[in-house]
Amino acid sequence: MATEAAECLLKLGFSSYSLNKISASFVPNNIGSKKVLKKIGMHYVSTTERAFDKKELLLI
Repeated sequence: MATEAAECLLKLGFSSYSLNKISASFVPNNIGSKKVLKKIGMHYVSTTERAFDKKELLLI
């Protein structure tokens, strides 16, 4: 269900709002989120820290 929802949001963003780029982030140990984002065609760009708690985020 999460994959289908993410796909719908991508389609909506590109078609209805004419977005050129959509990004997402997730905590590295959240394997489920990583799988969903890979399934919808997103790819790794960089790793950063959240300012408020210093936890890493993977940006795609």
